[in-house]
Amino acid sequence: SYEELEVVLAGLHLGFAPRTLQEVVRAMDGDGSGRVSLERYRAALQLPSDHELAALLHEEAAEGAEAEARPGTWQCANCTFVNATQSTTCAMCELGWTGRREVPPGKWVCAGENGGCTFFNPKNEYYCEVCHRARPDLASTRF
Repeated sequence: SYEELEVVLAGLHLGFAPRTLQEVVRAMDGDGSGRVSLERYRAALQLPSDHELAALLHEEAAEGAEAEARPGTWQCANCTFVNATQSTTCAMCELGWTGRREVPPGKWVCAGENGGCTFFNPKNEYYCEVCHRARPDLASTRF
């Protein structure tokens, strides 16, 4: 029904006003029956058919397998970003090969267990850029 389709479209948070969604839904109903068929819905929103969608998913799966097979790279288990093998942490989500949060090379972590904020700071900084706590190894650092 119109109302159900309006609720679905509003749930997508596309940024349209409710009145605009009402107009769009009514425009999709070509015969004035108060219902919009799946075919008409797909055509109005230019959505792929089931066959086209299956082909797209197959293509994406093939690309993912190709990325995993690429020498010199590894794919993050968390966000699927393809990283260089020289990187021990993911460039996007900063999780390591193990799937756990690891401190990237050249950085130190503001220790959360000591009341810090867990932000990764550059090694050349002696205080956290976010919460201004001292680096944990500051007492043993030679200047």
